[in-house]
Amino acid sequence: MTAIKEMGFEHMTQIQAGAIPCLLMGKDVVGAARTGSGKTLAFLVPAIELLYRINFTPRNGAGVIVICPTRELAIQTHAVATDLLKFHSQTVGYVIDPKRRSRASCKGCRLLDHLRSTKGFIFKNLKCLMIDEADRILEENFEDDMKQIIKLLPKERQTALFSATQTQKLADLVRLSFQTKPEYIGVNDGRFKVTNEGLQQGYCVVPSAKRFIPLYSFLKRNVSKKVMVFFSSCNSVKYHADLLRYIKVDCYDIHGKQKQQKRTTTFFDFCKAEKGILLCTDVAARGLDIPAVAAKVPLKEYEFDTKKLANVQSHLEKLVEMNYHLNQSARDAYRSYMLAYNSHSMKDVFNVHHLDVKE
Repeated sequence: MTAIKEMGFEHMTQIQAGAIPCLLMGKDVVGAARTGSGKTLAFLVPAIELLYRINFTPRNGAGVIVICPTRELAIQTHAVATDLLKFHSQTVGYVIDPKRRSRASCKGCRLLDHLRSTKGFIFKNLKCLMIDEADRILEENFEDDMKQIIKLLPKERQTALFSATQTQKLADLVRLSFQTKPEYIGVNDGRFKVTNEGLQQGYCVVPSAKRFIPLYSFLKRNVSKKVMVFFSSCNSVKYHADLLRYIKVDCYDIHGKQKQQKRTTTFFDFCKAEKGILLCTDVAARGLDIPAVAAKVPLKEYEFDTKKLANVQSHLEKLVEMNYHLNQSARDAYRSYMLAYNSHSMKDVFNVHHLDVKE
């Protein structure tokens, strides 16, 4: 409790109030809760309490395994666990894939490699398996790996699975993961949308060829705030980061093609910064806790100076045309954008054949 108080937590969220008592009683749990609902503490607190009760020590091996869908979420969960263990003797570590795997060529995740091959990795005494953002794990094509991991782990264990959405694949994973019927913990928070209270949302309809200009204007107007910009591909992040830096707009960027050390350093630098712009793919879209992101779209109608926009557009087009690196990066970003657009599930809306590619 001392560590929890030092972290600034005074009251439990709904998912914590529902899951923690069940897990402390040794029950298996399936938790349905949105991102930002406090799931991390909901499984870490009872897991640490269990290890403390039975005097579990490092020489016993791995007592708890937490599986996360992304390296950044694993690092963040590790940081939270480290804070919770401040007054305990238990240790915590993490293993992550060195490279993001493509959907076409999956060679097995790092955890599965350790379970199969690492002699010093003791897991026969495992007490808890915690699966966070399970739906996202399945989206990332880890379904086969998860099945193999679960088969290798001891059957006599406590299991908790948390997810923001419910799918047939998730139901299949639940059947495979649990030896007994789990307790289902749902969170009815009265919200129909996944937004923080008081968050204002807006959008701007802009022709594809002109989209960068409003983005550039928005970023210039919010240089004193923390802003996150999401893109559909790694190449789009790389191109826009390069372009912004060429025109003297400083920014951070995170995407799956970067080395892990680079991603980790950037993630923590942006978290600590009081202001800044982060360009990223969906690797940062769910589960990550990045404080004080304050960007918002003004609700008042704003008249753009079209002549000024045209001049900037012309300048940027010339810059990309003349700069070999930017030109190649733009081509890669365009191809990746088309592939991402074509892969969208809502084909009636995102139909690549209806795009005006000439424009």
